[in-house]
Amino acid sequence: MPRPDPSRFIEEARQRFDAVLHTPEFKRVHADDAQLDLLIDLLAVKPGSRYLDLGTGNGYAAFGIAARHSDCRITGIDIAGKAIEKNIELAREKGLANVDFTATDGIRLGVPINAFDGVICRYALHHLPALRTTLREVFDALRDSGRLVIADPVMADDDAGDFMNRFLALNPDGHVRIHTRRELLRLLGECGFEALDVAMTSISFTRPLNPACRALVDATPRPIRRAYGVARQGKEVRARLNILNAALARAPQGRK
Repeated sequence: MPRPDPSRFIEEARQRFDAVLHTPEFKRVHADDAQLDLLIDLLAVKPGSRYLDLGTGNGYAAFGIAARHSDCRITGIDIAGKAIEKNIELAREKGLANVDFTATDGIRLGVPINAFDGVICRYALHHLPALRTTLREVFDALRDSGRLVIADPVMADDDAGDFMNRFLALNPDGHVRIHTRRELLRLLGECGFEALDVAMTSISFTRPLNPACRALVDATPRPIRRAYGVARQGKEVRARLNILNAALARAPQGRK
């Protein structure tokens, strides 16, 4: 079976997120200041260091780091060009001269080798259509002592019917795939990273209760629905996902 064209995921994500990233509803669902504090702690920011926010979106993590650490430099990259333009405008309004933003093509990072003391990636891994390629570029972009900090949804171990990936894909937003915690950490290991610290949080997402969503929920075994806290709320269905928050270092043996 042929693999889906990566450009389809990228264009879906670009169109969707350019439209919603700076809306109040998106910010309400995705903002979590306690989790952001956790991620910045995991990043172990050092004075005078340089950081990359991969999949920066509306700049939530980049702005958070820049505001807390004025002596550091943060670059945010994303495929959503209109959102990037808005982030640049907001950086000027906030008076944050230590953060900049640039658009990327969604496959290649387009950043220098050995340039960053840390990379943070919040809620973007599951949108990357060439995840291994991107993670290997992250490996190369990090300095030897650098850290990769991720926050991404993980699926339940017993989700044999792939409910959560099918649920998330109901929105045309370039969703590619979430993995189990074990699968994701194994993949990161294969790309040259070893876990230093791990913490779990959660987030809830909704999807419209249309015929496709109704059919998916009705066909999903009750234990799986309970595992994700699936509940119908008016004209929507809500589900809860666990989030893997992890700090990772470049493994001494490098990529496998």
